[in-house]
Amino acid sequence: MSDLFGNELPAARERPVYLCTQSSELGASIAFDLRHYGFKARTFVSLDVMGNAARSAPPGSFILDTALFGQDGLDWASAQPLGRIAPVLFLSEQGDFETRLNAARAGSAAFVTRPVSLMTLIYELRHARRDGAGENGRVVMLTDADSALAQRRTALLERGWDCEVVPPDQLLEVSERASPQLILLDADMAQFEPGALLRTIRQIHPLSVVPVLLCTGGDKRALDELVAAEGADGVLGLPVAAEDLEAIVEGRIRRASTLREAFRFIATRDPMTGLQTASQFVEGLSQSLATGAFERTHAGVALAEFTAPDDGTGLVRAADVLRRKLPPFASAARLGDNMLAAAFSVPSERALEAVAKGLRQGMADLGHTAPQIGVAVLDGKAKTVEGALEAARRAYPQSGARTPEAEAVSAASTDLGDFWGSRVQEALRQDRFRLVYQPISSLNGQPSALFEVFVRMLDDDDSDILPREFLPAVQRAGLSAMLDRWIITRAIHVLSEHAGRLDQARLFVKVFPESLSEQNLAGWIIDQARTAGLPADRLVVEIPHRTVVTRAGEVRAFCNALREAGFAVAVENFDPDEAGNELLETLRPDYVKLSPSISDSAHIDRQAQKKVSEVTGHARGLGIATIAAQVQDAVVLSALWQSGVEYIQGYFMQEPADVFAGQEESLG
Repeated sequence: MSDLFGNELPAARERPVYLCTQSSELGASIAFDLRHYGFKARTFVSLDVMGNAARSAPPGSFILDTALFGQDGLDWASAQPLGRIAPVLFLSEQGDFETRLNAARAGSAAFVTRPVSLMTLIYELRHARRDGAGENGRVVMLTDADSALAQRRTALLERGWDCEVVPPDQLLEVSERASPQLILLDADMAQFEPGALLRTIRQIHPLSVVPVLLCTGGDKRALDELVAAEGADGVLGLPVAAEDLEAIVEGRIRRASTLREAFRFIATRDPMTGLQTASQFVEGLSQSLATGAFERTHAGVALAEFTAPDDGTGLVRAADVLRRKLPPFASAARLGDNMLAAAFSVPSERALEAVAKGLRQGMADLGHTAPQIGVAVLDGKAKTVEGALEAARRAYPQSGARTPEAEAVSAASTDLGDFWGSRVQEALRQDRFRLVYQPISSLNGQPSALFEVFVRMLDDDDSDILPREFLPAVQRAGLSAMLDRWIITRAIHVLSEHAGRLDQARLFVKVFPESLSEQNLAGWIIDQARTAGLPADRLVVEIPHRTVVTRAGEVRAFCNALREAGFAVAVENFDPDEAGNELLETLRPDYVKLSPSISDSAHIDRQAQKKVSEVTGHARGLGIATIAAQVQDAVVLSALWQSGVEYIQGYFMQEPADVFAGQEESLG
């Protein structure tokens, strides 16, 4: 595939999603979730900026919020060649016919209503981002070798299609091989009646869902009744030009593929919420209860019910709570117009209560749209799905009173450390972590090789487990210092063992607040660098602003020891309203990384921009460099540059990646 200028592009699935939404918070939230599912994503608040970016670096797809621009914006989208660059998906709070029609006129590949069902959005993205390349499939011409239809086989072969001419009496052999994606049935064969052939095809299981076109050189109207009666997918008149034949074949195969994908999604997922269907959930829970699967673990069932009619908004938001708060491998479904349910198992009673508490709090945060939520323990007493759901219903809050079921759940503590703590310890023993790096780029045009270090834990399939899943458990389990030492050791090795290639690279490494209580951590870092022959200025140790305030004495001693040895120090998530000036004056870090709470809104909030300018001015006077993190688009970047920020990092520049992958692999 090529861009508008003829340049070859990566596959659509490898290119980012471009999001342009009215609310920067909405765009950032959707982008965060998409990245968790393997998508790259960039956010924009300006249509023109997004359009210009798309022409220089085409995305795999666009997501546009109709609330951003109204009908004028849809006219803008219609006038842009965005659909020629990548598929366009529209988000809208309005699901009425007129809005959908206007979006279709603007070239929408899909229309998703807000609040967004993440799984539905992911399905639409994956469907829309399929590349045209590689779509050519297998076509079977059911005809005689010398027929008029068979003569068109060469035209399809020349255009990259796998096309085979098969006599009707060899139909079973076709079904035993890989099923074709389309059958062209010659309706003009004298020895075979087309209706009987079509019925035979539909009665052979592997071929029953394959689209079939009846081909004839005669009157097509004579076959209309047969099409309706026997389930053919259309009639193709012969002769047909090669270009027309290819277009028809491709269109039929694509449509059939789309329908199969949609059926698979709808068969297992509720389109509104993205959760499982009721039948799938009931079948799975019924089987688990019947086999006693929950008796060997700690399990629970949750039921969320809206007492007032819901237009779908509450259901989608409640479904999002389930998706975020339930543990891995939980099962959640929409059971009806106003009800959601979930079943889950965890390794301990404490973990069970943690899930229950998270679900109750998450639903309560929905405010006036919150459903009733009940969580019950699956302790073997409930033998049926109905019994399990009734137990959860009895756990609904009753005028502040707590039911026995609720008491049984809340009797446990709120710690999930047993599960993740053991996994982290095992990963540390087996070296099941890896580092990724995000560049920190200069806004002053000066060359820089600054990178922030991030850690990923590897699961059994060597897939990444993101920090938000395991880092809280690391802290609860008291493993902070152990993980910090692993990360620092690996970062030092990457820098020192490949000094010839990474002479100017400087790595920023965060430390947990708890690690500051570790005896002589600063001395250990210094010794590690000296042993590896690494110049001290190649490592920058990051400490959260809040930690600097709450552990002032420990932080000051730690930083003084590092800086005396030549290491640099950075304060991250810097908030000038929290003793900011005093911190800069007394600690004098080498870098301050601004809190996104002020830097993210610098392009739209004059007070925020003024605050950023004051910080950068004060820091510059003290010789402290300023960094803005989580920068998502060019508009924010421009405002930060005007405010005096010296460095930026974020997904707008590059997501964390294995930029030193070769260096890490060589360490094994």
